[in-house]
Amino acid sequence: MGKSALFYVAAASLMLLGLYGDSARSRLATAETEGAYYETVLAREIAQSAFNVLLARTRADFAGHRPDRTAVAYRGGLFGYRAVGASGGPVLLEATGEVGDALHRISGVLLSDAESRFAALTFDGPVDYINPRGSAWIVSGVDTEPPGSTADGPAVSGPGVRSVLASADAIARGAMPARQVIGADGPGHFVQGAGPVDFVHVARKIEEHPDVVVLEGSQRWNGSPTFGAPNAPVIMVVNGDLTITGSAVGYGALLVKGSFEVTAAGTPRWEGLVIVQSEGGEHGILGNSRFLGAMVLQSVTADGETGGESDAGLLGGHFDVSVAGTTGDILYQAHQYDDRYDTGSIDLLQPGCGIEGGLCWEETVASATSITVSVLNGAGTDGTAWLETPESIVNTSISGFGPVTVDPAQLRGLRFSFDGICSLPSSGPAAVAADGSTRGGAFTVRITDAVSGATLLDVAAYHHLSESTCAERSGDDSPFVEVEPMVLDMRGNPGIMTSATALERLGTILPEALPGQPRLVLREVREAGARLPR
Repeated sequence: MGKSALFYVAAASLMLLGLYGDSARSRLATAETEGAYYETVLAREIAQSAFNVLLARTRADFAGHRPDRTAVAYRGGLFGYRAVGASGGPVLLEATGEVGDALHRISGVLLSDAESRFAALTFDGPVDYINPRGSAWIVSGVDTEPPGSTADGPAVSGPGVRSVLASADAIARGAMPARQVIGADGPGHFVQGAGPVDFVHVARKIEEHPDVVVLEGSQRWNGSPTFGAPNAPVIMVVNGDLTITGSAVGYGALLVKGSFEVTAAGTPRWEGLVIVQSEGGEHGILGNSRFLGAMVLQSVTADGETGGESDAGLLGGHFDVSVAGTTGDILYQAHQYDDRYDTGSIDLLQPGCGIEGGLCWEETVASATSITVSVLNGAGTDGTAWLETPESIVNTSISGFGPVTVDPAQLRGLRFSFDGICSLPSSGPAAVAADGSTRGGAFTVRITDAVSGATLLDVAAYHHLSESTCAERSGDDSPFVEVEPMVLDMRGNPGIMTSATALERLGTILPEALPGQPRLVLREVREAGARLPR
């Protein structure tokens, strides 16, 4: 072989070696890129799993769960998490996942939502006007201990004034000075929208109570009568107007079915719950009166229904929603859910837990690998079930919906839509919370772990209407409930103040009046990934 041939052979060999080297380097770079990608994905999954565990455990023990764990081996990587904050919150939650050079961090703030609690004063229905005079009266949602008692639990503060209707909220904010309406968030703590309790339902429970004391006709309390005692609260109904001119003292639940007036004379005090129901009605709270617990002013129809605005959800009424998690405890309860979010359905994949109608899916289900979706108490519930994955769609009647097993990561839709308010079963929040097996007969979507069979999530939807009312409304499609507006006059030195102690005393005989646990909400969730220097 000549020198020129040898030169070409050598050149070709070097070229091939160069191409081989480039190919090897390319494959190596690709492998490194893919490896880095999988490390990043796995680090995020580990961080998310750690954050879910931390969130669930902190919800279960909001006052005391404050762990700080680092570098715990898990699925080929490491996780760490910590919770920092006082017993009453807010609590900073942080979780990390680390695999190879990849680090992923998730953080959020878990806090107690004051707006989910009782307000000192609630306007449930339309308001004509509010006439507060002077600078001495006060409406306070800051938890206040009754005279002679000592605090034996955490303070449960809430808003000063709640107005269910937007029109009433505008009137209350315009008429009542912010400095005299104080709540958990400070002066000017007004909130608008349905509260945590259906007071129409509570009023019905008061009237049905086996030990209720009923006073027929309009009443005038002079002198210094005493009704009930701190350790023996009374359940009382006045079927007519009530005027208090002296220094009456009461403990328990008082339902007035007429106008309510406290004159400027005397120093009356009521510890517990006062509900005033009338068709419109002119009410006056004057003088040096004190109401510790909660006061609700309702304008109702002859059927006991509040309204006054277009019905935003299912026509002719509303439904409540209660959400229970893996421990069976209620994570989120929303009164008038359909009106609040203008919906006729429950969408289980709505993000959040009590945030804009979210039903706690991420907190309870998202980490499972296989789940079974089933329905409890669905017989007779008219509506449509929708379950969607990339491969299939289940679109059937609610009564025909059978258990479906699916990978939750594959779900693209899980929604139950109701045809009418009376097609849902009747129940109540206390019954749903107390009955973990059938949720008090309420329509319930139950999510269980397909492997262990453990219940992960219960979402119950129910109304409080009577069978006779539902029968009367059959075929009624009117979007309006006509209710007369109410009037409130305040002057002098009256005080309406939240008191968890007064309500808890009453709760021993009327559980529906308990303020319940504040809703815990997750805010300011942030995620960030990084590559660690080596």
